[in-house]
Amino acid sequence: MTDVLLYGGSPKSSAMKQFQNILCVVDPLVDCQVALKRAFELAERHQAQLKLVDVVDTTRGWLALMARAHADLLEQERGSRLETLAEEHARPGVHAEIQVLKGRPALAVISEAVRGRFDLVVKDARGMSRGRPLLVGPSDMRLPRKCPCPVWLNMRDKPDRSRRILAAIDPFMMDATQKELNRSKGVSTSLS
Repeated sequence: MTDVLLYGGSPKSSAMKQFQNILCVVDPLVDCQVALKRAFELAERHQAQLKLVDVVDTTRGWLALMARAHADLLEQERGSRLETLAEEHARPGVHAEIQVLKGRPALAVISEAVRGRFDLVVKDARGMSRGRPLLVGPSDMRLPRKCPCPVWLNMRDKPDRSRRILAAIDPFMMDATQKELNRSKGVSTSLS
């Protein structure tokens, strides 16, 4: 079984091995230790900026109604939890900025990745299914398809270092940008 999925967006430069700006998506309501640990490790190794975000889904269900009615309180509570998680995972030389986003989770993360010009998005995958678990849930599947940078989806039940990384590439694209992206081995060695 593949431990980690890495999907690539458009590379920002030919030096794909270095990450300067990492976005870590955290859900404080579930265990997100793997994503946090990996994001802090990568930020330390690459001397990169790190931003932790949580997304309050204000688009559907009872949570959306509650989120709209108590947006400020919910944002403060989630922000406090992010601060606590950042302190628990702190590493020398790594300062984590935190922010609570609102909206549909995948779209909010993609918008932040574009706005902040992030080189990498790190997130724990959430499989969702009735009966049998899926490797990746629907919201997580949107991230790799739409995000302009590589997305590392961690398997939460695999906390150790990844043995395998799966990279989605398009072997039929012939422009220079896609050729560089298709050389994903450089990215994978940078992540392991």
